[in-house]
Amino acid sequence: MASSLFSILPSLLTITDEQAMWRVKMDDDPQAFARLVERWQGPIQRLCIKMLGDAHRAEDLTQEAFAGVRAAEGLRTCGPVFDVPLANCTESLL
Repeated sequence: MASSLFSILPSLLTITDEQAMWRVKMDDDPQAFARLVERWQGPIQRLCIKMLGDAHRAEDLTQEAFAGVRAAEGLRTCGPVFDVPLANCTESLL
């Protein structure tokens, strides 16, 4: 019984993208933004590699996309999903 409780604790303690978005929007929480970067960096970088064919440029573009979303305050005006403003920013950089 106790081992099953401990097995679900990590999922209870991990915030969702929507919760992280809320924290960034309302409190400008850097840890919440770091959580979003951690979650979406891989998928965005793979997309950029696929589209550009250059891993180094893709890495730079990925960082620019996250910086662009943060600087443009896209998080303050977007809905509950993070991938839409991030995808829009990435697409505009390509």
